[in-house]
Amino acid sequence: IIINKHLLDKLGAKVPASVSDLLALCQKAAAAGIPCLALGGADQFTLLQTWENIFLAVGGPLKFMQFLYGTLPPDDPSIVQATQLYLNLTKYLSPDWASLDWTGCVADIVQGKALAHVDGDWAVGLIYNVYPNVTMCPADNITPNCDVIFAPFPGTQGVYSLVIDSVAVPVGPEEQGGLLFAKFFAGPQGQSIFNPIKGSIATYKNISASIYPTPIQRWEVEQYRSARFYVFSLTHGGLFSDVWQSLLQQIVVLTQTGRADLWYSTAAKALQTEKAEWDGWYLGFPGNKFWGNATASP
Repeated sequence: IIINKHLLDKLGAKVPASVSDLLALCQKAAAAGIPCLALGGADQFTLLQTWENIFLAVGGPLKFMQFLYGTLPPDDPSIVQATQLYLNLTKYLSPDWASLDWTGCVADIVQGKALAHVDGDWAVGLIYNVYPNVTMCPADNITPNCDVIFAPFPGTQGVYSLVIDSVAVPVGPEEQGGLLFAKFFAGPQGQSIFNPIKGSIATYKNISASIYPTPIQRWEVEQYRSARFYVFSLTHGGLFSDVWQSLLQQIVVLTQTGRADLWYSTAAKALQTEKAEWDGWYLGFPGNKFWGNATASP
């Protein structure tokens, strides 16, 4: 979560440590006439990743990964709890949320038009490259000159959510060059070139944190290396594309209408589809082992 420090100070508040804290902070901001959450309806994904972070906070990493594999019961109470909290929090969205994309949300935080935004580390790269006069700081080392605070989403401390990206190599006369490109930038040397600019960090734990130009990236390295659990983001690569698309579309409906019943139905179908696609394509099943590595029984 990304927070404008000046607005936080104006409210006399602290960085929220739980979803309940965040809700109380939003209520306090609303009373002061400050939009609390800048989320982007235009590109939709910041809505879904906010729901998934709430779900991670209330359900924990095991249930989170069960959702990814489709093995979580669709009536699990954590889905309902996360959804109700999401609906409560989204009462405090910026009034123009439907027209914002993630870059507009970050701009609103930087410019003090909203208090907080939920996003990935690419927001670090955007601020570093586009707003060079803005000082970023991590929540555990808030400096006097800090403008924007980065913190784990409330309630997810100790859990590191990994984003899955990929590089497509087209078939053709330059295919070998494409493969070399992909392998290079997936390796330590390429990662050391790419990540400092992107605002992200490399998964290689032997790459020194000193290569990163921002204190947030160096803090992220510490968070990554000391995490108790790791999960794959549902919004960013953890789900099959058809499931991801259905949830992405329905989260907008949920945000606009508050129709939790439609969201629960979509989530139940998503879980069913995830399990079917993992079983049939990747994990194997009795009589049809995937690459010979699956066990004889589910």
